[in-house]
Amino acid sequence: MIKLFHQLAFTSLFYLNLLNVIISLGIISWNISLYILDFWFYYNKLLSKQTIYIKYVDYWYGFDHQSEYFWILLSNEFNLVYSDNPDFIIYSNYGLEHLQYNCIWIFISYENERPNFNVCDFAMTPDYCNSRYHYQMPVFATVIDKKRLIQTNKDELFFDWKNRDQFCSFVVSN
Repeated sequence: MIKLFHQLAFTSLFYLNLLNVIISLGIISWNISLYILDFWFYYNKLLSKQTIYIKYVDYWYGFDHQSEYFWILLSNEFNLVYSDNPDFIIYSNYGLEHLQYNCIWIFISYENERPNFNVCDFAMTPDYCNSRYHYQMPVFATVIDKKRLIQTNKDELFFDWKNRDQFCSFVVSN
């Protein structure tokens, strides 16, 4: 491992010195060199990420795992591979397909449903549950586009909401 680390450090140092020589000869400008350095560091970070095999099951029809909040969040730190032989199953409350896999089961639900810890290893739901294997997650934390929240033009932010001419709601009582 140490030999590999020294080899990578030497390779990085070699390319940085080569880039410095190319800049000093006037072959490329500083701006282009910054793009090259950005690419180099991004590439090294990409190579150093741990690969995790994940599968999403028991979600609604048309569910796109690559636009799901946790896929995006985890892909910043790990190389995620959607696999039929996963390390982790992330499942919801729309089926029982997750029972076919022998791996770590993570229950994620946007409904007010308590996790069954006889079935799942970890859970994230908006429901309160006093367990160290449960994370209480408000639904809005995964749905709201946070970039749009910090916009200064509030009229643009609520444009769709203001122009709605229909409203649907119902109240259920026990």
